Order: sequence, then C-alpha cells, then structure tokens
Amino acid sequence: MKKIYFFLVAVLALFGASTAQAKDVVTSIGHHITALSELQQGQKVLFFNNGGPEFHGQAERKAFLLEDSEGLMWIQRNLPVGTIESNAYIWTIETLTVNGDALEITLKSAAGNYFAAFSANNAQGVTGSEPGNLTITQSAEGDSLFFIQDANGIYFNGQNTDGYGAENGRAKFVGWNQSGDNSNYMIYIPEIEDKTVFQAIFQLQDEAGTQIQETIVKDYTAGDSVYAPVIENYTYLSAVDGDMEDIELPTIMPENDLELILTYKKWALVDVICYGQNNGVLYTTSTYYKQGTQFVLPTENNVGVGYVLNEDDAATYGNYTITEDVTIELHYTYDPAHGLPFVPTTIAEGAFADDTHYYTMKIRGGNYIYVTDDSNDVKIGSTIDTENINNYLWAFTGNWASGVALYNKAKGATLMAYTADMSDGAQVTLGTSEAIAQIEAAVDTFNIIKNGAGFSFVAGSSAAMNHYSSGALLKLWASSWSLTDAGSVITFAEITQEDIDAIKWAPIKNYLGAEGCVGGWTAEQLADLKAAIEAKNLVDAQDAITDLAAQDTIAFDASKTYYLISGFKGFSEKQPGVSYAIYANDNDSVVWNALQPDNDAYKWVFEAVSDTTYLIGNVAKQNAIAGFRFASLGAVLYNGTVEELADGDICAVGEKAPFQLFKSVDTPAAYYIRHNYGASIITLAAKKGVGTGEETSGSIQTYNTSDGQFINAWRLKPAGDIPTSLGNAIEADNAADATIYDLSGRRVVNPAKGLYIQKGKTFIVK
Repeated sequence: MKKIYFFLVAVLALFGASTAQAKDVVTSIGHHITALSELQQGQKVLFFNNGGPEFHGQAERKAFLLEDSEGLMWIQRNLPVGTIESNAYIWTIETLTVNGDALEITLKSAAGNYFAAFSANNAQGVTGSEPGNLTITQSAEGDSLFFIQDANGIYFNGQNTDGYGAENGRAKFVGWNQSGDNSNYMIYIPEIEDKTVFQAIFQLQDEAGTQIQETIVKDYTAGDSVYAPVIENYTYLSAVDGDMEDIELPTIMPENDLELILTYKKWALVDVICYGQNNGVLYTTSTYYKQGTQFVLPTENNVGVGYVLNEDDAATYGNYTITEDVTIELHYTYDPAHGLPFVPTTIAEGAFADDTHYYTMKIRGGNYIYVTDDSNDVKIGSTIDTENINNYLWAFTGNWASGVALYNKAKGATLMAYTADMSDGAQVTLGTSEAIAQIEAAVDTFNIIKNGAGFSFVAGSSAAMNHYSSGALLKLWASSWSLTDAGSVITFAEITQEDIDAIKWAPIKNYLGAEGCVGGWTAEQLADLKAAIEAKNLVDAQDAITDLAAQDTIAFDASKTYYLISGFKGFSEKQPGVSYAIYANDNDSVVWNALQPDNDAYKWVFEAVSDTTYLIGNVAKQNAIAGFRFASLGAVLYNGTVEELADGDICAVGEKAPFQLFKSVDTPAAYYIRHNYGASIITLAAKKGVGTGEETSGSIQTYNTSDGQFINAWRLKPAGDIPTSLGNAIEADNAADATIYDLSGRRVVNPAKGLYIQKGKTFIVK
C-alpha cells in the first residue's frame, strides 16, 4: 500500500489551486541601439557588458545583466532565449529624462524591483524597493557602446565571467569608480513574448520517505521539459505525481500546475583520517561520494609536502570503489626530499658529488635562469647560449624541511646563490660561504614551495625569486602576492650529457631546414654542413655556417606558390623529421598541422599590395588571409565562415590584410609575417607565448615577440608555379580594393599629405 502524502494540500493552499500567470520571455535579443535617442520611457531592454577582449584565452565578460531571486545582480554569458529564465534579464525604463547628451533613467526588473545605487566601489549590484537614478552617456570607443553611472558616479562594470572564481560563465555585476573597456555596455531592444506560466511543485524525499529539502516551486510554460532538480550529494531515483501515479522524468509540462514527489538516494559519506609516523593526525575530511565512484587519495596539498603514503594503504585505496558509508585511515611516512622537482646533491671539499644531477631552470614559462663567465649576477634570458651550456645548469642541496641552496655548474660548488637581504628588489647573485657570512642580513638558503605548474624559491616567508618587472636580473619580490605570481613560477628540466649534445647541435641542424627556402641555400651549398653534422664535427659545422653567410641565398619569386613551414627549432629537437605548416581548413580557418605537400590547402601565393606588403592567398580556397586582432580562435580567410566560432569568442576580422615579411635573426631563412590592425602589430604565430616543441596542431594566433622560443618564424618553401586558373582571385576586391595604405603597409582612412598605395599603385596626396 502506498503512502498517503498530505504536503500537497498545504502547498496548494499556499500557492493557490491554479497559479497560472503571464510572464515576459525573451524570444530574440533583438538589435542593439547606436544612439540614446532610440530609448523611450516604458521600453524593455537588455544590458550587455562588452568588456574584454580576452582573459586566459576566453572573453573576459561579454555577458548580459540579470537579477536573481534574492535581488542580487549578475552578468552571464549566455542569455537563455525562449525560456522562462530569460525573464530575469529584462529591464524596464520606468522614467526617462534627456539631459544634454545624456539620459537620466530609473530601471525596474522583471520581478518588480528597482535598480538601487551601488553601496561602494566594486560592490555587487542589488535591487530594492526604491529606484536609483542612472545616467547614460555614449562611450568614445564606439557608437554602440555606452557608460552607465549611478547617482554616486559609479559605473556599471562586472567581474570576469571566465577565470578566477567564476562558474558557468557567470560573475558578479559590480560597480567601478572609473570608465574604461570593462564599463562599456551595449543596450539591446529585445523581442519579447508574453507567455502563460505554470508551476511545478517538487517534494523531495529520501528512500525512507523523509523530506530532505524544502519544497521547490519552479515556473514553466506548457510543453517545456520538466527535469528533476539536482540535489547536492543525492542521486535522483523516481517520481510520482499528486495522484500517486508513477511518472518518468523528464516529462512535458501540462497546461496546469504539476505536483511531484521525487525520491533520491543519498550518497555515501566517506570520512578520511591521515596519520603521520607518530600517529599524529595530518589531515581529516568528510566527503560524499556517489555509489560506484572511485575514491580519490588526498594530495600533498592536503597532507603536506614530503609525506609518502604507505605501500599497503596505497595498494588498498589506490583503486578503491565507494559503495557505502566508510571511514578510511591512511598512514604516511615523512621523506624531506620526496616530491622535490630535482634530486639534491652533496658537496665535499668544494666539489659536487660524482652522481650530481643538473637542471635548467625556466622562470615565467620560457626564460632561462643563468650566469655569465664575467659576472656572478644571476640573470634571465630567453635562449640558451649553446657555447656556454654549463652557465645554464644548476644543482641543489637541501630539502623541504631545511631549505635549499642553489649552485651553478659553470661556477662550481664553492659559489652559492644568495641575496644581501629580504628586501623588495634584492638581487640574486653568487658568492662564497665566507663572503656571504660577512653580510649580516644575507640569505643563502631558500624555502621551496609549490606554485601553480611549478615551484618558487622564497626568502623568509614572503619574498620569492621573481622575473622582477620582466627585467634581465633575478630578484626578490617582497610581497605575499609573489608566492602565487606567474613571474615567480620556476620549472626544472634535468639535463644529461646527451641533452647537452642535442642542445649544442640544435641551432646547427636548424640550418638544414633552410634548404630550398627563400633566404636559404641549395642542397649543394649545404653539402659541407651536412657532412660535418654526419661526422659530428662541431668545428667543421661552425666553419660551414660561416661559409654559408658569404654565399648567395635563394631569392623570392612572385610567380611561385609557397608552403609556410615553421622554423621553430623546438620542433626539430622534439619531433625530428616533421615539418609543420600553415593551411586553410574546410571552415576557412587559417590553422597549422603536419605538412601535406600535395594538398593545395597548404599552398599560398603572395600578391603585391606595395613594394613591401603582400596579400597572402590560399590556392585551394582562392581567398586571402583577413586582418584580425588577438582572436581566441585565430585567423580566418576573408569572408570565411568559421563553424567553431562559438558564442562569447572574439574574432575581430578585417579586410584582406597586407602583410610584411621581416627576416628572423634567430632562425636561418625564416620570416615574421606581420601586419598592422588598427594600432596593433600582428605577427602570425602557431601559439600564443612560448612553444615547447611538442605541439602538433592548432589555430594561427598572434604573438608579437620575436625570438627563437616563440613559434612565429616561418620559412617560405616553393610549392610550384601559381596555377593559371587562380587568376586574380586573391587580389583585393570591393571594399578592400579601395583600401589606402601608407608606405609601411598601414591602413589609412583619411590620408594627409604624402605618398600612399591603393590597388597596388603609388599615388600622392598634395
């Protein structure tokens, strides 16, 4: 016999037998205004934070303003068009007064609450019963952008919708005390439909029939799919309706209220106790696990660095399935060197132990920490001097508990790293223990801590070695922020003698990639270098490179098509024999992958726009690369459609872009492919930032720093004559045809006096 539930009687008494009502639903975001004169009193609008353009690879804000059920205000990426939830994004202009070039308004939310003034700078916006006065002015950054201020002069703003602290593309709507990019708002006039709303009333119980949470009431329109609410630490099992009939969820919302009793299974509660060597408790936690899921062992962030789980416990719980409530006891021993990013060495009589391990240290992702023969100052540089590799190699003594001392292989075991004190900007240098002892506040033993994907060396408690102000010297940043700063992150790579040989030969072997390329040499010219490499004769190889510098190189030929092959030496080191090249894919995106020589999508033509600039067109697509600025999805062809361009991604695409070729000083026969987009210099790159040599494909991004650690140097290797069928398809056309450029290839809208280029021809403005 089924249980008889009486809660529905009380719920219906509270909400009424029929709760059908009308609510506004956004069916289309409509169009954004370009002038304040488009706004009217009584109008319903949407507010869109246009801040950005990018944060950690995603758009910073690009989100609509909404009010939640508690009167808190948020910005959220995706407005759920066509759903009841879209109602929360609708704002009504209740009053409107023109004041010169500005509008003064008050706003009411769809729930009937007013926008209230911000309580403070950077405070989250809330709604209330009293209206706050707002002033709207046009932003100087575009006719579609506006600044909105409250009565205290605080601007509409918003926190990052992707990145720190944000979930599901939502972040706090906050005010800011100054204008700027993140205070740029667009105002949309949406298409709205008045829909009849019904309510689903959910009573939530466990398997024993005990209520586990307060009754939930949600709005739906007839025909909507009704799903079981997600309850933390519970799995939904089944549903019955108010007449005690079993139903399946999701179900379709009828044209009346729906009363449901939902049954959930509670997850298993797992209590974990971690013990140290003397049975002291290191860490405890209580966590719910869904039945059938795998137990997750505590991390070193939980128990502390240096603690090692006993073998028996590791075997028992390393692959343990949770089926019921359980208490798990784990036992650890302490090893002060466990988990260090290097193997510590020992020093005796001023010499390193025979089995010493040596490492390179990189800081801020791709910059090496090193010394020079003529100085003891510890420096930072982007590349390794292959003639002095030992200057870049480091050894360490110590551990987590006692701290760590740093030594350089080239300088020997009698000199160690130190700072004169722990002050901000204190320089890291090398000195003898005797000299360091004479400096009262000197620090020569550093704490090592985890920091993101790497580690940091810290003097005292809060002064980390840092890529200080991006300078060339390693210094301390005396701030608690330094302990998590990206400029304090150091990564380690052990270097063996085999690695040293590879590093020495890598720049030499990179010359072989220049064979047959523009600015490079023929096979015959490279014969001596190849023989020296084959014989592993470093002296002869250097002599052959010197001879190449005096020989003629292969010239650019405008009648040829070209492969654009990466000259990044990291590829030749990590993936010898593989050539990576730029091509156009089926979606007209400009991307890169392993070269396919017989595929026209990998072939490019250069159409002169001026004496120094070219359109770069794809043979297969018969279209040129468009100008773009810092796009998360990279470059596209002009008029190309990019299917993977998702909501919230930014790809500012211009006309067919004139590019300049700048010869690389680090990579033989390689060029930086660059154009100007507005005030920005854009250099085509296979990756933003430093390359590792292990990447295999990706979009063409932008990165403007030009040296050997970045994947933005490209070789032009002839791929055959330009097909006669191509005709003038790559030439600038329509709007692009009339574009005017100065002699450096920059686009000009209103040319002043001087020489300019249009349609590939030079003209003068007097």
